[in-house]
Amino acid sequence: MAAPPYVDLDRRFAPLGDTDDDTDGDHLAVPLQLTHRHEGWPELLNEPCVVVLGEAGTGKTAEFREQAARLASKGSFAAYVPLERLAAEPVERILAYGQLESFTGWLATDKLAYFFLDALDEAHLVQRHSLARALSSLQHSLGRRASAARLYISCRVSDWRVTEDHEEIARYLTALDIDPPQPHVVASGSAKAISQP
Repeated sequence: MAAPPYVDLDRRFAPLGDTDDDTDGDHLAVPLQLTHRHEGWPELLNEPCVVVLGEAGTGKTAEFREQAARLASKGSFAAYVPLERLAAEPVERILAYGQLESFTGWLATDKLAYFFLDALDEAHLVQRHSLARALSSLQHSLGRRASAARLYISCRVSDWRVTEDHEEIARYLTALDIDPPQPHVVASGSAKAISQP
């Protein structure tokens, strides 16, 4: 069955803040509500790493697929990659038909690339350390170009491991000397500021 057509909602995202009262140390403990500041895709695409949190059915996958397609149509290398698959196999085996040549070409340039790693929550169901495996696999495939790759990771709010997932991404960014070495965490839909280590 084909996916329904994409509807551009000009989606806005609420950055998550630095308070300490809304987590239980490993998962979000309260429903998310809107903050005062909102960002769209133009702002998010300028960040080296973004985690997009949202509940099931809020359109995270459709947004990731659409943003990858838009960037590719403008000449950038951009790929939609299910995170669960990336934890099990190299990105070269996952890329859609025709993308491998573009990927290989990008490796020889000095341009940015955009990787939309979808459904961390589903990867968690398969393997506890799937995020670490996926990031390691990606870093291996990208080699010296890893620091030129922008990462966008989606996860259900209820499955985001506030401490563990955040720290794993920070280790990856630090190893590549990416500044800032912290993921930019936003919520799609409604969002309340939550604690980040």
